[in-house]
Amino acid sequence: MPRTPEGDNRSTGPPSSGNQGASSRRQRRGGAAGRYGRWTPPGPAGRSTSLLVPVGRAFPDSDDLLAEALHALSRGGTPGAREIVLALARPGDEVRWWRETPAGPADAAPWSAERHLRAAAHRTLLAAALATRARAAYHGARHRRAAAALLEDVLVGPASGGRGLTAFVPVTPGRPLAVRLHQALRAAREAIDRARATGGTHAFDEAVEAGVSHELTEALAALVQGTQGARVAVAWAPAAGVPEGCSPGADVPHVRTTLDEEAYRIAGHAHLMGLPVRVHGRLESRGGFRRLTGAGGVAPVRLDDAERDRLTKALQADRESPASSRDACPKEAYEPEPGD
Repeated sequence: MPRTPEGDNRSTGPPSSGNQGASSRRQRRGGAAGRYGRWTPPGPAGRSTSLLVPVGRAFPDSDDLLAEALHALSRGGTPGAREIVLALARPGDEVRWWRETPAGPADAAPWSAERHLRAAAHRTLLAAALATRARAAYHGARHRRAAAALLEDVLVGPASGGRGLTAFVPVTPGRPLAVRLHQALRAAREAIDRARATGGTHAFDEAVEAGVSHELTEALAALVQGTQGARVAVAWAPAAGVPEGCSPGADVPHVRTTLDEEAYRIAGHAHLMGLPVRVHGRLESRGGFRRLTGAGGVAPVRLDDAERDRLTKALQADRESPASSRDACPKEAYEPEPGD
C-alpha cells in the first residue's frame, strides 16, 4: 500500500501538513535586515542561484525587486520554481504525491511515468471530492458531476520526472476537498495497520465514515503500482490556518536520527560554533517520538541577526516549557548514542 509521510510528514498515514507557503521550497540565506531577504533553493542548487525578496514595499526599489523575483521564477527551469509561481497565483492548500521508482540512466524515467502519476493523483482527488458529497463504500456513478466540478479550480504543477506532483487547492471552495482527503488517508492508514495486526477487515467498514471508499483504495493502488512505495501529503494554506480536527505541521522539540561519521563531525562542529544545522530526511513517528530516516545533506546554517534572535528566543521558550523538559522526554530522544 502507499505510504504517506508522517506529519508532514509524512508508512500510509497521516498526511503531512503545515505552513508551507510559496517560500517553503526556498530557504533564507541572509539579506539586509528589515529591507530584503536572500532566498535560495534547498540543496546543491542553492549555491548557484538566489532571489532578493523585499520584506515590504516601503523602499523605492521594492517593486523592482518583486518584479525581478517573479520574472526569475517564471523563467526558472526547475519544477520547484514553477510551483512557487503557481502557489502565488492560486494560494491555498497543497496536495503532494511522490512515487519511489527505480532510476534509469541519468536519473531518467519511462515516458509513461508522468501520465501514470497524473492519472493516479486525479483519481485520488476525485475520490475525496465524492466523499465530500456522501460517505459510501462504493460511489459508482453518484455525485460524479458535482465532484468533477469541485476539481475545476484545482491547479496542478509540473510532474518531476514522473515521481512527484503538486496540486494547489484554493481554500474557497476547495478546503472541504483537502480536509476530506486528509481524513480519509489517515483512516486508510489506520485501517491497514489494524488489518495487518488482527487479520480482519472490519476496520475498513469504520473507515468509510472518514471518506475511505472503493474509489480511494483503487486510486491508491494505482499510485503505488510499479513503485517501491508512494506518499501523499497535505499542507494547509498559512493564511487560512489548520482546519478543525486536522493535524498541524509537525512541530517537535526533539527528533532522533542516525548520521554517518562525516555528517556527525559536521553537526558536532556546528554545535560548538553555536550554529544550527540543516538536514534532509523523512520524519516518522516511532515508539512515541519522532525519528528522521534517510538523513543526509547535513550542513551548518548561517543566520542573519533577526533570524538568530528569533531562533534563540524559540529555543529558550522550549527549554522553559515543562512539557519540553528532559524529565518529560525519553532519554534516547536527547542523548543519542555515538553516531546517532
